Amino acid sequence: MSVATELSPEIEEKRLEELNGVDAICPVRIARSPELGRFLVAFRDIFEGEVILKDTPLVVGPQAESAPVCLGCHRPVGLNEPHVCSNCGCALLCGPQCEKLPAHVNECDALRNALPNSAPLLLKDDGNWQCILPMRCFLNQPKGLFQLEAQMDARIESGAWEECERNVVKVLQKYELLKNIPEQAIQRVCAILDVNSFEVRGPPDETGRSESLRGVYPNAALMAHSCFANTHLSIGDNYTLIVKAAAKIAAGEAVFFNYTDTLISTAGRRERLRHGKYFSCECTRCTDPTELGTHLSSLRCSDQQCPGSVVCTNPLEPVAAKWKCDRCKKTIDGTVVRTGLVGVQKELLEVDQTDVLAMEELLAKLSRSLHQNHAAMLELKQALSGMYREQIMDEGPVVPTKLLTRKLEICQSLLPVIERLEPPLSRLRGITLYEIASPMVALAKQKKVSKVSSATWAVDVRNQYAKCEELLRESAKILLHEPPSAPEAHLAKVALMELKGVRQEIADLNKKCAKISKKKK
Repeated sequence: MSVATELSPEIEEKRLEELNGVDAICPVRIARSPELGRFLVAFRDIFEGEVILKDTPLVVGPQAESAPVCLGCHRPVGLNEPHVCSNCGCALLCGPQCEKLPAHVNECDALRNALPNSAPLLLKDDGNWQCILPMRCFLNQPKGLFQLEAQMDARIESGAWEECERNVVKVLQKYELLKNIPEQAIQRVCAILDVNSFEVRGPPDETGRSESLRGVYPNAALMAHSCFANTHLSIGDNYTLIVKAAAKIAAGEAVFFNYTDTLISTAGRRERLRHGKYFSCECTRCTDPTELGTHLSSLRCSDQQCPGSVVCTNPLEPVAAKWKCDRCKKTIDGTVVRTGLVGVQKELLEVDQTDVLAMEELLAKLSRSLHQNHAAMLELKQALSGMYREQIMDEGPVVPTKLLTRKLEICQSLLPVIERLEPPLSRLRGITLYEIASPMVALAKQKKVSKVSSATWAVDVRNQYAKCEELLRESAKILLHEPPSAPEAHLAKVALMELKGVRQEIADLNKKCAKISKKKK
């Protein structure tokens, strides 16, 4: 099932015109099927990196559980005492300059006219950020928003209805906001936001910190879901969403986006989609017991002498199904597996994520029962990669070889999984390639200054640098697709600078190899 939108005939006709007629470059059409509903399909071959569409948001605002953000510019607030809007006496802002920004203007009047003397508590004390975006929808009345798909029946069954009742409806009623809007209408808007919104990175503050926002993009929301996506999304100026082909998409193929996280297990992905988007995914990855050969849900066989992987015989029903070793064929009940995985999640939550040794010990412990690529193992490895990165930066110019080697090992173990599950043009892949190249360059430099001067030594170091060159070039190529202001675009520039240095090192080693060769003659 897709998260494509349901539109009135008039709006759909306009959307078709926008996608198919006005912009001759747009390479997609809106198609329909019983399984996917309305979805985007390529009407010609689309090449990797090609722009599929650009979309502007109907509405943007804080996430449901957002930290405090300026309601004018959406930058984080809290490092210093935030400015309270002088007009409504409620909104937290960066300063007076944000009081008249378009995002806040309409809600400013509504907040000012709310229940006297209590509206200031709405955000300052209670932190009810979940009600901001629904309120903006009614105040701004974005054209076409209320015709988007809401999946109301499925939402009621998911339990989200009660959550919205508690955190949005009751809050708006308490402060006498949206007085004339029926509760059913508020629930529908919350459902529309859940089904159709995308995560948007907000602008950074002076420290570079930013908060995630939500934005509704009507054209992009027509992309069907797959846990094996073929698109790359980025946010440009004014929250413009740019959709590019992350791999070649042949004419007639659907345009897919992954509405959940790549490196979590099938059960975890399907649960998030049921709770957040109100559908159950049955894509090729979700129905494959091995998750396309990556084993993100697999266990190790309990027989220590058996090298097999224990996989679920029915990934769509992991608790009811049997789990079977692919070597010795030993089976385990799904209920037993679930109990064990609950314990794993408890350990992940309780481990001190500032203690590298504790994290490494937990990784070693879990490796005795989980496949090396299990989602829990990958979560630990990603956290350790970040911790080792910080340690390396703190070490200064001379970094212990052991530290660099461990950082390299962890990142290299992540890459095959990422490259199997992510398309070639993948932000995560680009970052991981750089995370591998960086310690590899440092190790090559250490080897170069080891004062060994044989031909074999020089060729070995040159080959190591050549591998670094390949990794940095590919990383920069991917990350340069990001908007110029994005952190990943800055990382691309860093990769290009390191690439220049690596190429100089290779040139120097080529000269050294030539000199050694002459001496031998």
